[in-house]
Amino acid sequence: MLQLSSLGRLELRADGVSLLPGRRKLLAVLVYLARAPRPVPRARLAELFWPVEDETRSRRSLRQALTELRRAVGGALQE
Repeated sequence: MLQLSSLGRLELRADGVSLLPGRRKLLAVLVYLARAPRPVPRARLAELFWPVEDETRSRRSLRQALTELRRAVGGALQE
């Protein structure tokens, strides 16, 4: 079972083991997606989390982040 904590220490745990330690931005993306009342467009995520990069670079960064999140949480993350 996955446990995502966003109050206090930002942390994702599975069976008592911390996943993605030190990856605060990835965890912030996950919290944002988990709390969103409806699906969030990729362009909006890229704009929120990688605002200083040009659009191509921010979308690439988002794609890499989502890939890493999928690896960490497996089938629990759906598009």
